[in-house]
Amino acid sequence: MTASEMSVKLLTALMVQEIAIFSLGAWMLHRRRVTLGEAGLVKPAFQDVKKGILLGLFLFCAGALVAIVQMSILKTVLSPHLASQLNQASGRSGADKVYGILKLPWARMLFILIGMTVAPIAEETLFRGWLYAAFKARIGVVPAVIASSLLFALAHLTLLQIAPIFAIGVILTVIYETTHSLTITAIMHSVNNTLSFGLLMALSHSVR
Repeated sequence: MTASEMSVKLLTALMVQEIAIFSLGAWMLHRRRVTLGEAGLVKPAFQDVKKGILLGLFLFCAGALVAIVQMSILKTVLSPHLASQLNQASGRSGADKVYGILKLPWARMLFILIGMTVAPIAEETLFRGWLYAAFKARIGVVPAVIASSLLFALAHLTLLQIAPIFAIGVILTVIYETTHSLTITAIMHSVNNTLSFGLLMALSHSVR
């Protein structure tokens, strides 16, 4: 299989996954007789974009801070050597792995574009628009924030990223509860992903 064929298959699978996530969220909202607009996914106004970008910067910094604190604690508790071994054993994130597999520049850029646009809308629709709202109706706001954020973190399937992604999930959910806007949380999510991809690209070039 050529690099181009592998890239097409991988990117197609990624798009199918994100479409499935969005479709599941939209379908579950439909079952609750809630439209996407009523759930907060609407055309963004200028103020929404501005607020989403600023909050997205905060979101990225908060996630990075949790990751740094987590590693510092592990180094203190386990020793730097064991913490490093645990980090290696937990493996790279899904985004890191896919980016590493995609060797062609156009494929990497398309992967980043999907992560900046499609993935935030799909994940916000499912995890904030439907899952959080469903939990909230049954168990209340605080337990719903915790439960939906934990499932959001577990869905990323990387041991050492659970704490940072959980923190990101909590912030996104609190903002959604405050603004009732999936548009704003999707913009925040997009900004976080964009900065994460930028960091990933910088690290990738630095190790060459």
